[in-house]
Amino acid sequence: QVSGGQLCDKDLNYCGTHQPCQNGGTCSNTGPDKYQCSCPDGYSGVNCERAEHARLSNPCANEGSCVETSQGYECVCAAGWTGPSCTINVDDCARNPCSHGGTCQDLVNSFKCICPPHTCP
Repeated sequence: QVSGGQLCDKDLNYCGTHQPCQNGGTCSNTGPDKYQCSCPDGYSGVNCERAEHARLSNPCANEGSCVETSQGYECVCAAGWTGPSCTINVDDCARNPCSHGGTCQDLVNSFKCICPPHTCP
């Protein structure tokens, strides 16, 4: 580590010591303990940690919405959907909602009971 300052407590090569830039960002030392990242297209943030191309490509299926996070993005799924990209249909039959021997048919954010003869209205 290359140190500077009156107390030799400043890192003069912050980029080389810490390598803070992510996702292919280029680090430039701007002063003692200071740096700046130059981010490639599609990334932003102090350390190029935010993937903006994720929002542009809309990776969330089934009307899920894309939300930027410090790790990149996550999908907020519409009702009835789950999973990292909102591609898994929630099993609305998991609670066994049908009574009197009815068979549950899973739909999107819903279910339908198929009743044995003479048991349903």
